[in-house]
Amino acid sequence: MKKIIFEQIGNIGMVLLLMAALVQTVTSSSRNTILLGNWWFIFLGWIILFGILKYLYSKTARKGGYSFMAGEFSIQDERERAVSNRATVFAYKMTIIFLICAILIFAVLNLEVVQLKVLGIVLLSSGIIIGFLAYMLAWIFYDLRI
Repeated sequence: MKKIIFEQIGNIGMVLLLMAALVQTVTSSSRNTILLGNWWFIFLGWIILFGILKYLYSKTARKGGYSFMAGEFSIQDERERAVSNRATVFAYKMTIIFLICAILIFAVLNLEVVQLKVLGIVLLSSGIIIGFLAYMLAWIFYDLRI
């Protein structure tokens, strides 16, 4: 269970930083100039740090069944395979439901171009985060039940 929480917290942090970097770029750039702000450096730093942490965790948690390349889909036995499959299905369903709601939000709002870009970035990032959270919470739930 630790490997799932570790991986999903890292993924959520990565998506939040990417969202902040994209929003900063969209709001500060003009038609002819693309400006990359501080959030991009923080995002790149997080990618490097999280990669190093994943590598170190894979070396110290081999008995826990964590693989650097497989990440949260690392499985140790058949029980973990079943838990992972159920959690994946649940996360998929939650993400689809959220994206349908996001489509409905886009359909009813009358926004300007920059606002539309920012809202799109926030809603899509939120959809990804909800998927990660749903996977993590479903994994914990099924892990305790099976």
